[in-house]
Amino acid sequence: MLTFDPATHAYTFAGKRVASVTQILADVGMIDSRWFTEGAALRGTYVAQAVAWDMRDELDYDTLDEELKPYVDAAREFRAKVNFVPRLIEHPVYCEAWNYAGMLDVAGSFGGSDHNVESLIDWKCGVHAHWHPLQTKAYAIALGRVVVRASVLLRPDGTFRYIEHRQEHDDERLWLACVQVFHAKARQT
Repeated sequence: MLTFDPATHAYTFAGKRVASVTQILADVGMIDSRWFTEGAALRGTYVAQAVAWDMRDELDYDTLDEELKPYVDAAREFRAKVNFVPRLIEHPVYCEAWNYAGMLDVAGSFGGSDHNVESLIDWKCGVHAHWHPLQTKAYAIALGRVVVRASVLLRPDGTFRYIEHRQEHDDERLWLACVQVFHAKARQT
């Protein structure tokens, strides 16, 4: 069974520590940490949680910090515009074949609940980065049934930008290469 400790951002499966998707991407040099700040990381965490609560109808919008409201508004606008129906929200995934785990933001369908296209959306609060498609591909492999993968950039002015990740074969090859390099490095230490 997969467990996640939010305090340490650590995953375990069957009692053994498992690398996270972002840990793998950072370790192999795909994520440029020069652009990360504590404040931006914290904002991203808060926005993801607020959007998740909102999708579960658990958010008291009136008590939400004013800085977070435009991001929630942007996510609401996106979901309304494409009639996105969430199925899995802030859902932990584990890939036994490649031994990694992660927390997908949301999986669901476009066009309403009768639509059959499984989609995986990752909310982002900053600019688009080259590693975002690898992150969604990692989650898709672990989930096993995703057709559409995308990042939705939530902006502080309440707007959003949808970026579909269409390079299926290239993204899969590059992600699996990252996983192999990560595990090879771990075996050497």
